[in-house]
Amino acid sequence: MVGAISTALSGMDAAAKRVEASASNLANSRNTIRTEDARTDSGGARPERRDPPVYEPVRVDQLSDRGGGTRAEFVSVEPPHVKSYDPGNRLADDDGMVARPNVDYVREAVNLTQAEHAYTANLKVIATENAMIGALLNETH
Repeated sequence: MVGAISTALSGMDAAAKRVEASASNLANSRNTIRTEDARTDSGGARPERRDPPVYEPVRVDQLSDRGGGTRAEFVSVEPPHVKSYDPGNRLADDDGMVARPNVDYVREAVNLTQAEHAYTANLKVIATENAMIGALLNETH
């Protein structure tokens, strides 16, 4: 019985991490940097110069835990930056391009909705488990 509760708690923790990742990505999605300071290809070398610090978006990978439940880990989005045309930006290069974090607003909205449903479902598992335990303890013979 405790297994169901710990599994549900791990699911709630994973959902909370997904919300944290999406909130961070959305909050930093409009940050721009010079294209020369960005990594806009998957697996490319990270530039040495990091002044000011560069935000790189994250996503959450969930893996099954051996003892039951799930384990959630933050993983960098690849590529972390995309080029964007913004000639009025003070950081724009000669072609008017800047680099922005590779954040997909639709994907983040879906992630937030999925996290909300996962959190609610895991809360219901805990409530059901508590009700079952209560019924078992109140049963008389």
